[in-house]
Amino acid sequence: MDTGLIKLPMSLGLKINEILKEKMQFIPRKNKMGLLSCEFTIDELALIDKLSFDNPVQGDIEGVQLLPNLKSLIIKSVGNTAYKQDKFVASISDKDGSCIAKCKNLEYLDIENQAKLSFIDVSQMKQLHFLSAKRNAVLEEIFGLDSLEELWQLDCFGNESLTQIEGLNTAIMQNEELTDLNLDVLLFPDAIAYDSKTGKFNEATTKKFDEINISWHEILSNGKSIKINNYQMMNMHKTAITVLEDYVPKQCDNRTAVIGIEQYLAENIKYDYESLNKGHSHSYSSKNDRLPSITTGPIAGANGAYNAFIYNTCVCEGYTRAMQYLLRLKGIKSHNVHCIAGEDTLHMSTDKGNDIYKTFDLPDDGYHSIISIDDVDCLYDDPCWNAGRYQRGDKTMPWTLLTKEEISKDHTLSFNERNIDNNTLKVPRNIIQTAMQRIARYREERKRDRSKFSEEEIGKATINTPTVDKENAEKRQKRDENQMIQEGQKNVNELE
Repeated sequence: MDTGLIKLPMSLGLKINEILKEKMQFIPRKNKMGLLSCEFTIDELALIDKLSFDNPVQGDIEGVQLLPNLKSLIIKSVGNTAYKQDKFVASISDKDGSCIAKCKNLEYLDIENQAKLSFIDVSQMKQLHFLSAKRNAVLEEIFGLDSLEELWQLDCFGNESLTQIEGLNTAIMQNEELTDLNLDVLLFPDAIAYDSKTGKFNEATTKKFDEINISWHEILSNGKSIKINNYQMMNMHKTAITVLEDYVPKQCDNRTAVIGIEQYLAENIKYDYESLNKGHSHSYSSKNDRLPSITTGPIAGANGAYNAFIYNTCVCEGYTRAMQYLLRLKGIKSHNVHCIAGEDTLHMSTDKGNDIYKTFDLPDDGYHSIISIDDVDCLYDDPCWNAGRYQRGDKTMPWTLLTKEEISKDHTLSFNERNIDNNTLKVPRNIIQTAMQRIARYREERKRDRSKFSEEEIGKATINTPTVDKENAEKRQKRDENQMIQEGQKNVNELE
């Protein structure tokens, strides 16, 4: 029999019961057996305009799409999920994500640290003013961003698998009331519609950036954030483009591009030991010995790409972040890998059997950061260790394009790498050396071309100058000489 009541799943129904009790002294309904039925009228559900979930699990928000006036939805979990077994991870799932996508009247959506959510769909949320997606480890897609026209604020950073957002530039340009933009450094190319083949970008977007509050972020392995302003981001981006022009042949394959980037880092980026005593911030010595060293750049910036590009110094995660940004500009997908330095005796990334009953004792220190190149068979690089070896004279790049088995000889990978299986895809070491030789020839050619170009430009400026320009130049020079003579005579007269 149709009672006109709407039944919600138990988890959400219990939450709605408690909210309605506070709002209207609601008495929960019971079924014939005297148990809570979690049934509500449409008018009762219409009273729910905001919901907040802390540390939810799969299914907790199922049915949320049945709340007709829901305006605000906040979903957050705590902790670093990279070093948590699946059974200890609090997160909604893609099934819950499908429910969120149907909440058409949302104005405020905040999703943070949901390690099992791979997509967010906002295509039906035409009234959405605030969207925040942060630290969602496997989030790969945000759908429908370019269909929004009433956005006031967009926060999107620290989502390790989300390195591109289709329609991001369109969303920025068409939302006239957008006043706050806080994005991941890796999203900068999409934000300005950067074309890696032509080097062109939407200049109108960079002009709009001057009119809004904007910041660029890198979320570190410890959960903290490095924040830079738009001027710093533009400067970093330009430096990165120059690096690629100098070290990566334009028509090369992905593997050669990876090796060229590794070579740039190894030759140019020094480990910032001094920052370890300065809160991982860059500093330089004061000219006055009585004064302390001066800290500059972003707070904790030694862990980020900006310090690597601008100061040529960083610590381990800075090498990884810089490499990831260069790969992003080349259109090569990669991801930051959480790991612990030392031979893998824990087997977090490989031991899947009986995980329900097993626990892992993690060390107190030794936490490190490397990179996996998704578009090159998910092979692993440790640019920090490569640079250290290179600068001490060993130029073999031993931690370049390694399989999981190879990298695990001196790195303990986190739980996040369990889905990687590439042990049959070993790259012979002579291939890396051959690629390095190819890159060296490319750089020599570029050096000769630049030298030739400079000589030609000088020649054009002196030899091929039109006659009229030469005559004008001679007239200006004669005039300046006469003026100098007159001023000199005047000074003599004054002295007399």
